[in-house]
Amino acid sequence: MITHAFFEGDNYESNSFSVVTCFQVLEHVDQIDNLVESVFRLLKPGGYFLTIGHDHRAWTARLLGHRSPIFDIEHLQLLSRTSFRNMYNKHNFQKFRVGSMTNSYPLNYWVKLSPLPKNARKSLSVMLKYLKLESFRVPLRVGNLWALGAKPY
Repeated sequence: MITHAFFEGDNYESNSFSVVTCFQVLEHVDQIDNLVESVFRLLKPGGYFLTIGHDHRAWTARLLGHRSPIFDIEHLQLLSRTSFRNMYNKHNFQKFRVGSMTNSYPLNYWVKLSPLPKNARKSLSVMLKYLKLESFRVPLRVGNLWALGAKPY
């Protein structure tokens, strides 16, 4: 069941879902604890909570600095492996696991974000376009994390 609306935990019965996901959501939530408490209540015993978020300690965030897409006015939270672990532990999830994700982005996106001077980025973009490589996708582990935990039985 997919609901197209803002999440309101009170709109659902307790112990009614086997899986709840939040993909690139937690960074935008003002009161993460309230959301995670609702998720825990909604999950059936043994149900899983799967989240995906940006890792502000990733090598790309350190390399790109303020040019990193995770440093965004719309991101109210900065996450990391430690903050995911603490969040899941605080709300009594078990079987916690966290890992890095591989993302695939086109070369022109990487050039746009790179810390190179503006003229160098522009020249590189022109060259990639000329070589028809601007859309070539490069899979890398660039700083997105997944985290998974289970509601105990």
